[in-house]
Amino acid sequence: MAGESNPDPPEDNSNLKYQLRQWFTALGAIIGAILAGMTGAYSAVLIPQLEKNAAIENFTQEYNIQNSTFMTSFLENFAAITIETTGEKSWLGSSAALLLAPGCWMSGFMIEKLGRRMTHIVTAPLYFLAWFIVTISPNMITLIIGRLLCGLCMGLLGPACPVYIAETTNPRLRGILLGCISVAASTGNLLAHAAGTWLHWRLASLFCGSFNILCFVICILSPESPTWYLKKGRIEDALDAWRFLRGSTNSKEFEKLKVAHAPGFSQKASSGIKSKIDDEKDYTWKDIMVSKSFLKPLGIVCLLFFTAQCCGVNAITFYSVTIFVEVAGREGAFMWTLILDVVRVLVCGLTCWLIKRHSNRGLALGSGLGSAAVLILLAIVQFFEIGKPWAPVSLLFVYTFTAFVGLVPLSWMLCGELFPMSYKGLGTGLTSGFGFLCLFSVVMTSPYMFKYLLAWGTFLAYGCVAATGTFLLFCYLPETRGKTLLEIERSFDKKIVNDPEVVKELEMNSVV
Repeated sequence: MAGESNPDPPEDNSNLKYQLRQWFTALGAIIGAILAGMTGAYSAVLIPQLEKNAAIENFTQEYNIQNSTFMTSFLENFAAITIETTGEKSWLGSSAALLLAPGCWMSGFMIEKLGRRMTHIVTAPLYFLAWFIVTISPNMITLIIGRLLCGLCMGLLGPACPVYIAETTNPRLRGILLGCISVAASTGNLLAHAAGTWLHWRLASLFCGSFNILCFVICILSPESPTWYLKKGRIEDALDAWRFLRGSTNSKEFEKLKVAHAPGFSQKASSGIKSKIDDEKDYTWKDIMVSKSFLKPLGIVCLLFFTAQCCGVNAITFYSVTIFVEVAGREGAFMWTLILDVVRVLVCGLTCWLIKRHSNRGLALGSGLGSAAVLILLAIVQFFEIGKPWAPVSLLFVYTFTAFVGLVPLSWMLCGELFPMSYKGLGTGLTSGFGFLCLFSVVMTSPYMFKYLLAWGTFLAYGCVAATGTFLLFCYLPETRGKTLLEIERSFDKKIVNDPEVVKELEMNSVV
Protein backbone atom coordinates (compact mmCIF):
# COMPACT_ATOMS: atom_id res chain seq x y z
CA MET A 1 0.00 0.00 0.00
CA ALA A 2 1.41 3.35 -0.87
CA GLY A 3 2.46 5.54 1.98
CA GLU A 4 1.47 9.12 2.59
CA SER A 5 3.86 11.95 1.92
CA ASN A 6 1.90 14.27 4.19
CA PRO A 7 1.12 13.74 7.87
CA ASP A 8 -2.05 11.80 8.61
CA PRO A 9 -5.07 14.06 9.08
CA PRO A 10 -6.58 14.40 12.54
CA GLU A 11 -8.74 11.44 13.46
CA ASP A 12 -12.48 11.84 13.38
CA ASN A 13 -15.36 9.40 13.46
CA SER A 14 -14.91 8.71 9.75
CA ASN A 15 -11.22 7.86 10.16
CA LEU A 16 -12.06 5.62 13.10
CA LYS A 17 -14.59 3.75 10.95
CA TYR A 18 -12.01 3.00 8.29
CA GLN A 19 -9.39 2.03 10.86
CA LEU A 20 -11.84 -0.46 12.36
CA ARG A 21 -12.40 -1.86 8.88
CA GLN A 22 -8.65 -2.29 8.46
CA TRP A 23 -8.43 -4.03 11.83
CA PHE A 24 -11.28 -6.35 10.84
CA THR A 25 -9.65 -7.14 7.49
CA ALA A 26 -6.32 -7.86 9.17
CA LEU A 27 -8.04 -10.10 11.72
CA GLY A 28 -8.47 -12.89 9.17
CA ALA A 29 -4.71 -12.98 8.56
CA ILE A 30 -4.00 -12.65 12.29
CA ILE A 31 -6.16 -15.72 12.97
CA GLY A 32 -4.08 -17.47 10.31
CA ALA A 33 -1.02 -16.63 12.42
CA ILE A 34 -2.76 -18.05 15.50
CA LEU A 35 -3.34 -21.28 13.55
CA ALA A 36 0.34 -21.38 12.63
CA GLY A 37 1.26 -21.05 16.31
CA MET A 38 -1.16 -23.85 17.20
CA THR A 39 0.32 -26.11 14.55
CA GLY A 40 3.83 -25.73 15.89
CA ALA A 41 2.90 -26.01 19.56
CA TYR A 42 0.46 -28.91 19.31
CA SER A 43 3.17 -31.58 19.21
CA ALA A 44 4.41 -30.46 22.64
CA VAL A 45 1.18 -31.70 24.25
CA LEU A 46 0.47 -34.49 21.76
CA ILE A 47 3.71 -36.40 22.31
CA PRO A 48 3.50 -36.66 26.14
CA GLN A 49 -0.06 -38.00 25.87
CA LEU A 50 0.92 -40.58 23.24
CA GLU A 51 3.91 -41.65 25.31
CA LYS A 52 1.45 -42.43 28.10
CA ASN A 53 -0.94 -44.34 25.81
CA ALA A 54 -3.64 -41.73 26.29
CA ALA A 55 -6.74 -43.83 26.28
CA ILE A 56 -9.68 -42.06 27.87
CA GLU A 57 -9.29 -43.88 31.19
CA ASN A 58 -5.56 -43.19 31.50
CA PHE A 59 -6.01 -39.58 30.38
CA THR A 60 -8.71 -38.64 32.87
CA GLN A 61 -6.85 -40.29 35.73
CA GLU A 62 -3.53 -38.67 34.84
CA TYR A 63 -4.87 -35.13 34.51
CA ASN A 64 -7.75 -35.36 37.02
CA ILE A 65 -10.34 -34.43 34.39
CA GLN A 66 -13.95 -35.43 34.88
CA ASN A 67 -14.87 -38.29 32.57
CA SER A 68 -17.77 -36.50 30.88
CA THR A 69 -20.36 -38.32 28.84
CA PHE A 70 -19.42 -36.37 25.71
CA MET A 71 -15.71 -37.08 26.07
CA THR A 72 -16.32 -40.77 26.70
CA SER A 73 -18.79 -41.24 23.87
CA PHE A 74 -16.52 -39.38 21.43
CA LEU A 75 -13.18 -40.95 22.34
CA GLU A 76 -14.25 -44.53 22.89
CA ASN A 77 -14.75 -44.81 19.13
CA PHE A 78 -11.01 -44.49 18.52
CA ALA A 79 -8.15 -46.81 19.33
CA ALA A 80 -5.31 -45.54 21.49
CA ILE A 81 -2.09 -44.62 19.69
CA THR A 82 1.24 -45.06 21.46
CA ILE A 83 4.75 -43.77 20.67
CA GLU A 84 7.12 -46.74 20.69
CA THR A 85 10.47 -45.39 19.43
CA THR A 86 12.53 -42.21 19.28
CA GLY A 87 12.06 -42.27 15.50
CA GLU A 88 8.27 -42.09 15.86
CA LYS A 89 8.64 -39.27 18.35
CA SER A 90 10.98 -37.38 16.03
CA TRP A 91 8.74 -37.78 12.97
CA LEU A 92 5.61 -36.89 14.88
CA GLY A 93 7.23 -33.74 16.23
CA SER A 94 8.78 -32.64 12.94
CA SER A 95 6.14 -33.76 10.44
CA ALA A 96 4.32 -30.42 10.69
CA ALA A 97 7.54 -28.66 9.68
CA LEU A 98 8.43 -30.90 6.72
CA LEU A 99 6.09 -29.29 4.16
CA LEU A 100 6.39 -25.74 5.45
CA ALA A 101 8.94 -24.76 2.81
CA PRO A 102 6.98 -26.21 -0.16
CA GLY A 103 3.91 -24.51 1.28
CA CYS A 104 5.72 -21.16 1.28
CA TRP A 105 6.84 -21.62 -2.32
CA MET A 106 3.30 -22.55 -3.38
CA SER A 107 1.99 -19.54 -1.45
CA GLY A 108 4.20 -17.18 -3.45
CA PHE A 109 2.45 -18.43 -6.60
CA MET A 110 -1.05 -18.40 -5.06
CA ILE A 111 -0.93 -14.88 -3.65
CA GLU A 112 0.04 -13.56 -7.08
CA LYS A 113 -2.40 -15.64 -9.15
CA LEU A 114 -5.40 -15.99 -6.80
CA GLY A 115 -4.94 -12.95 -4.58
CA ARG A 116 -3.95 -12.41 -0.96
CA ARG A 117 -7.49 -12.78 0.42
CA MET A 118 -8.39 -15.73 -1.79
CA THR A 119 -5.28 -17.60 -0.64
CA HIS A 120 -6.68 -17.46 2.91
CA ILE A 121 -10.14 -18.50 1.73
CA VAL A 122 -8.80 -21.50 -0.21
CA THR A 123 -6.44 -22.60 2.56
CA ALA A 124 -8.87 -22.43 5.50
CA PRO A 125 -11.05 -25.45 4.52
CA LEU A 126 -7.94 -27.50 3.71
CA TYR A 127 -6.46 -26.52 7.08
CA PHE A 128 -9.65 -27.61 8.85
CA LEU A 129 -9.51 -30.94 7.01
CA ALA A 130 -5.92 -31.44 8.19
CA TRP A 131 -6.87 -30.92 11.83
CA PHE A 132 -9.89 -33.21 11.38
CA ILE A 133 -7.63 -35.98 10.04
CA VAL A 134 -5.51 -35.62 13.17
CA THR A 135 -8.66 -35.80 15.31
CA ILE A 136 -9.94 -39.07 13.83
CA SER A 137 -6.55 -40.75 13.15
CA PRO A 138 -6.75 -44.52 13.75
CA ASN A 139 -2.99 -45.07 13.74
CA MET A 140 0.39 -43.34 13.77
CA ILE A 141 0.72 -43.15 9.96
CA THR A 142 -2.60 -41.32 9.55
CA LEU A 143 -1.70 -39.01 12.42
CA ILE A 144 1.58 -38.07 10.75
CA ILE A 145 -0.24 -37.49 7.42
CA GLY A 146 -2.61 -35.09 9.18
CA ARG A 147 0.32 -33.27 10.72
CA LEU A 148 2.06 -33.05 7.34
CA LEU A 149 -1.04 -31.47 5.84
CA CYS A 150 -1.22 -29.02 8.77
CA GLY A 151 2.35 -27.99 8.03
CA LEU A 152 1.59 -27.49 4.35
CA CYS A 153 -1.31 -25.17 5.20
CA MET A 154 0.84 -23.32 7.71
CA GLY A 155 3.34 -22.72 4.91
CA LEU A 156 0.59 -21.52 2.56
CA LEU A 157 -0.48 -18.86 5.06
CA GLY A 158 3.09 -17.91 6.06
CA PRO A 159 3.84 -15.36 3.29
CA ALA A 160 0.16 -14.53 2.67
CA CYS A 161 -0.54 -13.15 6.16
CA PRO A 162 2.01 -10.29 6.25
CA VAL A 163 1.48 -9.37 2.58
CA TYR A 164 -2.30 -9.11 3.02
CA ILE A 165 -1.96 -7.02 6.18
CA ALA A 166 0.68 -4.73 4.68
CA GLU A 167 -1.40 -4.02 1.56
CA THR A 168 -4.72 -3.36 3.31
CA THR A 169 -3.61 -1.02 6.11
CA ASN A 170 -2.37 2.56 6.24
CA PRO A 171 1.16 3.38 7.44
CA ARG A 172 -0.07 4.36 10.91
CA LEU A 173 -1.59 0.92 11.56
CA ARG A 174 0.71 -1.22 9.45
CA GLY A 175 3.55 -1.52 11.95
CA ILE A 176 1.42 -2.57 14.89
CA LEU A 177 -0.70 -4.98 12.81
CA LEU A 178 2.38 -6.63 11.32
CA GLY A 179 3.75 -6.88 14.84
CA CYS A 180 0.52 -8.62 15.83
CA ILE A 181 1.57 -11.59 13.69
CA SER A 182 4.23 -12.66 16.17
CA VAL A 183 1.88 -11.95 19.09
CA ALA A 184 -0.81 -14.05 17.38
CA ALA A 185 1.56 -16.95 16.74
CA SER A 186 2.59 -16.93 20.41
CA THR A 187 -1.08 -16.78 21.40
CA GLY A 188 -1.61 -19.85 19.22
CA ASN A 189 1.17 -21.60 21.15
CA LEU A 190 -0.61 -20.78 24.40
CA LEU A 191 -4.04 -21.91 23.18
CA ALA A 192 -2.73 -25.23 21.82
CA HIS A 193 -0.79 -25.99 25.00
CA ALA A 194 -3.77 -25.06 27.19
CA ALA A 195 -6.10 -27.24 25.12
CA GLY A 196 -3.67 -30.17 25.32
CA THR A 197 -3.26 -29.70 29.06
CA TRP A 198 -6.96 -29.99 29.88
CA LEU A 199 -8.33 -31.90 26.88
CA HIS A 200 -7.58 -35.25 25.28
CA TRP A 201 -5.34 -34.73 22.25
CA ARG A 202 -8.18 -35.58 19.84
CA LEU A 203 -10.46 -32.92 21.31
CA ALA A 204 -7.57 -30.45 21.46
CA SER A 205 -7.06 -31.00 17.72
CA LEU A 206 -10.73 -30.34 17.02
CA PHE A 207 -10.54 -27.15 19.09
CA CYS A 208 -7.53 -25.91 17.12
CA GLY A 209 -9.10 -26.72 13.76
CA SER A 210 -12.25 -24.78 14.59
CA PHE A 211 -10.34 -21.49 14.26
CA ASN A 212 -10.29 -22.04 10.50
CA ILE A 213 -14.04 -21.45 10.41
CA LEU A 214 -13.57 -17.99 11.91
CA CYS A 215 -10.69 -17.21 9.53
CA PHE A 216 -12.79 -18.29 6.53
CA VAL A 217 -15.81 -16.19 7.52
CA ILE A 218 -13.77 -13.02 8.19
CA CYS A 219 -11.90 -13.31 4.89
CA ILE A 220 -15.17 -13.85 2.99
CA LEU A 221 -16.45 -10.56 4.46
CA SER A 222 -13.19 -8.66 3.79
CA PRO A 223 -11.98 -7.00 0.57
CA GLU A 224 -9.06 -8.10 -1.58
CA SER A 225 -5.84 -6.10 -1.57
CA PRO A 226 -6.19 -2.96 -3.75
CA THR A 227 -2.56 -3.40 -4.80
CA TRP A 228 -3.26 -6.89 -6.15
CA TYR A 229 -6.29 -5.63 -8.07
CA LEU A 230 -4.15 -2.90 -9.64
CA LYS A 231 -1.43 -5.35 -10.64
CA LYS A 232 -4.11 -7.37 -12.43
CA GLY A 233 -5.46 -4.28 -14.19
CA ARG A 234 -8.78 -4.35 -12.30
CA ILE A 235 -8.87 -0.62 -11.61
CA GLU A 236 -12.52 -0.36 -10.57
CA ASP A 237 -12.25 -3.29 -8.15
CA ALA A 238 -9.11 -1.72 -6.69
CA LEU A 239 -10.89 1.62 -6.22
CA ASP A 240 -13.85 -0.08 -4.49
CA ALA A 241 -11.54 -1.95 -2.13
CA TRP A 242 -9.54 1.23 -1.47
CA ARG A 243 -12.66 3.25 -0.63
CA PHE A 244 -13.90 0.51 1.69
CA LEU A 245 -10.59 0.44 3.58
CA ARG A 246 -9.41 4.04 3.38
CA GLY A 247 -12.40 6.15 2.34
CA SER A 248 -12.64 8.62 -0.53
CA THR A 249 -10.45 11.31 1.03
CA ASN A 250 -7.19 9.67 -0.06
CA SER A 251 -7.84 9.76 -3.81
CA LYS A 252 -4.45 11.34 -4.57
CA GLU A 253 -2.71 8.53 -2.73
CA PHE A 254 -4.69 5.99 -4.73
CA GLU A 255 -3.62 7.68 -7.96
CA LYS A 256 0.02 7.34 -6.89
CA LEU A 257 -0.58 3.70 -6.07
CA LYS A 258 -2.17 3.18 -9.47
CA VAL A 259 0.77 4.78 -11.25
CA ALA A 260 3.21 2.60 -9.33
CA HIS A 261 1.45 -0.75 -9.77
CA ALA A 262 -1.05 -0.73 -12.62
CA PRO A 263 0.07 -2.41 -15.87
CA GLY A 264 1.48 0.04 -18.36
CA PHE A 265 3.44 2.08 -15.84
CA SER A 266 6.26 3.50 -17.92
CA GLN A 267 9.75 2.68 -16.77
CA LYS A 268 12.14 5.55 -17.33
CA ALA A 269 15.36 4.48 -18.98
CA SER A 270 18.48 5.37 -17.09
CA SER A 271 22.00 4.03 -17.32
CA GLY A 272 22.14 3.72 -13.57
CA ILE A 273 18.99 1.62 -13.13
CA LYS A 274 19.59 -2.03 -12.28
CA SER A 275 16.16 -2.92 -10.91
CA LYS A 276 12.69 -3.02 -12.44
CA ILE A 277 9.95 -0.65 -11.43
CA ASP A 278 7.00 -2.37 -13.03
CA ASP A 279 5.94 -5.28 -10.83
CA GLU A 280 3.82 -6.69 -13.62
CA LYS A 281 6.80 -6.98 -15.95
CA ASP A 282 8.42 -10.41 -15.85
CA TYR A 283 11.99 -10.74 -14.72
CA THR A 284 14.41 -13.41 -15.88
CA TRP A 285 16.76 -15.58 -13.84
CA LYS A 286 19.64 -13.69 -15.48
CA ASP A 287 18.28 -10.47 -13.97
CA ILE A 288 18.08 -12.15 -10.57
CA MET A 289 21.58 -13.61 -10.61
CA VAL A 290 23.22 -10.23 -11.33
CA SER A 291 21.01 -8.10 -9.06
CA LYS A 292 22.91 -7.06 -5.95
CA SER A 293 19.69 -5.62 -4.53
CA PHE A 294 18.30 -9.18 -4.55
CA LEU A 295 21.29 -11.41 -3.80
CA LYS A 296 22.61 -9.45 -0.82
CA PRO A 297 19.25 -9.34 1.01
CA LEU A 298 18.76 -13.03 0.16
CA GLY A 299 21.99 -13.95 1.93
CA ILE A 300 21.37 -11.67 4.92
CA VAL A 301 17.78 -12.81 5.53
CA CYS A 302 18.77 -16.48 5.14
CA LEU A 303 21.53 -15.90 7.70
CA LEU A 304 19.03 -14.27 10.05
CA PHE A 305 16.58 -17.17 9.65
CA PHE A 306 19.38 -19.70 10.20
CA THR A 307 20.47 -17.99 13.40
CA ALA A 308 16.92 -17.57 14.71
CA GLN A 309 15.81 -21.14 13.95
CA CYS A 310 18.98 -23.16 14.56
CA CYS A 311 19.60 -21.70 18.01
CA GLY A 312 16.81 -24.06 19.08
CA VAL A 313 14.00 -21.66 19.89
CA ASN A 314 11.39 -23.78 18.11
CA ALA A 315 12.67 -26.99 19.63
CA ILE A 316 11.30 -25.58 22.89
CA THR A 317 8.01 -24.68 21.19
CA PHE A 318 7.55 -28.14 19.65
CA TYR A 319 8.83 -30.15 22.64
CA SER A 320 8.32 -27.78 25.56
CA VAL A 321 6.67 -30.30 27.91
CA THR A 322 9.32 -32.94 27.15
CA ILE A 323 12.15 -30.43 27.64
CA PHE A 324 10.77 -29.25 30.98
CA VAL A 325 10.57 -32.90 32.06
CA GLU A 326 14.20 -33.29 30.97
CA VAL A 327 15.60 -30.28 32.81
CA ALA A 328 13.26 -29.94 35.81
CA GLY A 329 11.41 -33.22 36.30
CA ARG A 330 7.91 -34.41 35.43
CA GLU A 331 6.12 -32.49 38.14
CA GLY A 332 4.79 -29.20 36.87
CA ALA A 333 5.98 -29.66 33.26
CA PHE A 334 2.60 -28.67 31.79
CA MET A 335 2.31 -25.73 34.17
CA TRP A 336 5.77 -24.43 33.20
CA THR A 337 4.82 -24.75 29.54
CA LEU A 338 1.72 -22.59 29.95
CA ILE A 339 3.61 -19.95 31.95
CA LEU A 340 6.31 -19.90 29.26
CA ASP A 341 3.63 -19.33 26.62
CA VAL A 342 2.25 -16.36 28.55
CA VAL A 343 5.77 -14.92 28.80
CA ARG A 344 6.24 -15.41 25.05
CA VAL A 345 3.03 -13.50 24.27
CA LEU A 346 4.09 -10.63 26.55
CA VAL A 347 7.57 -10.52 25.04
CA CYS A 348 6.15 -10.39 21.49
CA GLY A 349 3.94 -7.49 22.54
CA LEU A 350 6.97 -5.74 24.05
CA THR A 351 8.90 -6.33 20.83
CA CYS A 352 6.20 -4.54 18.82
CA TRP A 353 6.84 -1.50 21.03
CA LEU A 354 10.63 -1.79 20.87
CA ILE A 355 10.81 -2.16 17.08
CA LYS A 356 9.12 1.23 16.65
CA ARG A 357 11.57 2.96 18.97
CA HIS A 358 14.94 1.21 18.75
CA SER A 359 17.46 0.14 16.14
CA ASN A 360 16.50 -3.09 14.36
CA ARG A 361 20.14 -4.00 14.00
CA GLY A 362 20.73 -3.36 17.69
CA LEU A 363 17.75 -5.52 18.70
CA ALA A 364 18.92 -8.38 16.47
CA LEU A 365 22.49 -8.31 17.76
CA GLY A 366 21.45 -7.92 21.39
CA SER A 367 18.96 -10.75 21.03
CA GLY A 368 21.52 -13.06 19.41
CA LEU A 369 24.24 -12.30 21.92
CA GLY A 370 21.86 -12.71 24.86
CA SER A 371 20.52 -16.01 23.50
CA ALA A 372 24.04 -17.39 23.05
CA ALA A 373 25.05 -16.41 26.58
CA VAL A 374 21.93 -17.86 28.19
CA LEU A 375 22.18 -21.14 26.27
CA ILE A 376 25.82 -21.64 27.24
CA LEU A 377 24.99 -20.84 30.85
CA LEU A 378 22.09 -23.29 30.68
CA ALA A 379 24.47 -25.98 29.42
CA ILE A 380 26.76 -25.35 32.39
CA VAL A 381 23.86 -25.48 34.85
CA GLN A 382 22.65 -28.77 33.37
CA PHE A 383 26.11 -30.35 33.28
CA PHE A 384 26.88 -29.60 36.92
CA GLU A 385 23.22 -29.96 38.00
CA ILE A 386 23.19 -26.55 39.66
CA GLY A 387 20.00 -25.29 41.30
CA LYS A 388 17.64 -27.88 39.80
CA PRO A 389 14.77 -27.29 39.02
CA TRP A 390 14.64 -23.52 39.48
CA ALA A 391 17.90 -22.55 37.78
CA PRO A 392 17.29 -24.35 34.44
CA VAL A 393 13.61 -23.35 34.38
CA SER A 394 14.50 -19.69 35.00
CA LEU A 395 17.15 -19.78 32.28
CA LEU A 396 14.67 -21.26 29.79
CA PHE A 397 12.37 -18.32 30.53
CA VAL A 398 15.23 -15.85 30.05
CA TYR A 399 16.20 -17.58 26.80
CA THR A 400 12.65 -17.25 25.50
CA PHE A 401 12.79 -13.53 26.27
CA THR A 402 16.14 -12.97 24.55
CA ALA A 403 15.19 -14.93 21.41
CA PHE A 404 11.74 -13.44 20.91
CA VAL A 405 12.73 -9.85 21.66
CA GLY A 406 14.77 -9.66 18.47
CA LEU A 407 15.88 -12.63 16.36
CA VAL A 408 12.54 -14.35 15.78
CA PRO A 409 10.25 -11.38 14.91
CA LEU A 410 12.95 -9.45 13.03
CA SER A 411 13.68 -12.37 10.72
CA TRP A 412 10.09 -12.17 9.45
CA MET A 413 9.94 -8.38 9.43
CA LEU A 414 13.19 -7.93 7.48
CA CYS A 415 12.06 -10.66 5.10
CA GLY A 416 9.48 -8.13 3.87
CA GLU A 417 11.67 -5.02 4.13
CA LEU A 418 15.01 -5.85 2.51
CA PHE A 419 13.86 -7.10 -0.89
CA PRO A 420 13.03 -4.62 -3.69
CA MET A 421 9.45 -4.60 -4.96
CA SER A 422 10.42 -6.30 -8.24
CA TYR A 423 11.63 -9.40 -6.40
CA LYS A 424 9.64 -9.20 -3.16
CA GLY A 425 7.39 -12.19 -3.88
CA LEU A 426 10.30 -14.38 -4.96
CA GLY A 427 12.58 -13.24 -2.15
CA THR A 428 9.95 -13.66 0.55
CA GLY A 429 9.05 -17.14 -0.69
CA LEU A 430 12.67 -18.32 -0.90
CA THR A 431 13.77 -16.96 2.46
CA SER A 432 10.67 -18.00 4.41
CA GLY A 433 10.96 -21.44 2.81
CA PHE A 434 14.60 -21.61 3.89
CA GLY A 435 13.59 -20.58 7.39
CA PHE A 436 11.04 -23.38 7.54
CA LEU A 437 13.65 -25.88 6.28
CA CYS A 438 15.86 -24.81 9.19
CA LEU A 439 12.88 -25.19 11.52
CA PHE A 440 12.25 -28.73 10.24
CA SER A 441 15.90 -29.68 10.67
CA VAL A 442 15.96 -28.45 14.26
CA VAL A 443 12.67 -30.09 15.24
CA MET A 444 13.63 -33.35 13.51
CA THR A 445 17.02 -33.63 15.19
CA SER A 446 16.08 -32.37 18.66
CA PRO A 447 14.94 -35.75 20.12
CA TYR A 448 18.16 -37.38 18.90
CA MET A 449 20.30 -34.53 20.26
CA PHE A 450 18.68 -34.76 23.69
CA LYS A 451 19.12 -38.54 23.59
CA TYR A 452 22.78 -38.70 22.51
CA LEU A 453 24.21 -35.28 23.50
CA LEU A 454 22.01 -35.00 26.61
CA ALA A 455 20.41 -31.71 27.59
CA TRP A 456 23.64 -29.87 28.38
CA GLY A 457 25.29 -30.84 25.08
CA THR A 458 22.20 -29.83 23.10
CA PHE A 459 22.02 -26.40 24.74
CA LEU A 460 25.76 -25.91 24.19
CA ALA A 461 25.39 -26.70 20.48
CA TYR A 462 22.49 -24.26 20.15
CA GLY A 463 24.50 -21.61 22.00
CA CYS A 464 27.44 -21.98 19.62
CA VAL A 465 25.12 -21.56 16.62
CA ALA A 466 23.64 -18.40 18.17
CA ALA A 467 27.10 -16.96 18.87
CA THR A 468 28.41 -17.68 15.36
CA GLY A 469 25.29 -16.36 13.66
CA THR A 470 25.33 -13.18 15.74
CA PHE A 471 28.95 -12.49 14.78
CA LEU A 472 28.08 -12.82 11.07
CA LEU A 473 25.03 -10.58 11.52
CA PHE A 474 27.29 -7.99 13.15
CA CYS A 475 29.36 -8.00 9.96
CA TYR A 476 26.56 -7.91 7.38
CA LEU A 477 23.16 -6.88 8.82
CA PRO A 478 22.22 -3.28 7.81
CA GLU A 479 20.06 -0.87 9.76
CA THR A 480 16.60 -0.41 8.22
CA ARG A 481 14.73 1.61 10.83
CA GLY A 482 13.58 4.97 9.48
CA LYS A 483 14.57 4.17 5.88
CA THR A 484 12.29 3.88 2.87
CA LEU A 485 12.44 0.72 0.79
CA LEU A 486 14.20 2.71 -1.92
CA GLU A 487 16.95 3.77 0.50
CA ILE A 488 17.36 0.16 1.61
CA GLU A 489 17.59 -1.00 -2.01
CA ARG A 490 20.17 1.68 -2.76
CA SER A 491 22.30 0.50 0.18
CA PHE A 492 22.72 -2.87 -1.54
CA ASP A 493 23.33 -1.54 -5.06
CA LYS A 494 24.96 1.90 -5.23
CA LYS A 495 24.30 2.17 -8.97
CA ILE A 496 20.52 2.35 -8.59
CA VAL A 497 18.83 5.54 -9.75
CA ASN A 498 20.34 8.91 -10.41
CA ASP A 499 17.53 10.35 -12.56
CA PRO A 500 15.42 12.65 -10.30
CA GLU A 501 12.18 11.74 -12.11
CA VAL A 502 12.87 8.03 -11.70
CA VAL A 503 13.72 8.59 -8.04
CA LYS A 504 10.34 10.26 -7.56
CA GLU A 505 8.50 7.35 -9.19
CA LEU A 506 10.49 4.76 -7.27
CA GLU A 507 9.79 6.54 -4.00
CA MET A 508 6.05 6.22 -4.66
CA ASN A 509 6.57 2.52 -5.28
CA SER A 510 8.94 1.93 -2.40
CA VAL A 511 6.73 3.06 0.45
CA VAL A 512 4.44 0.05 0.08
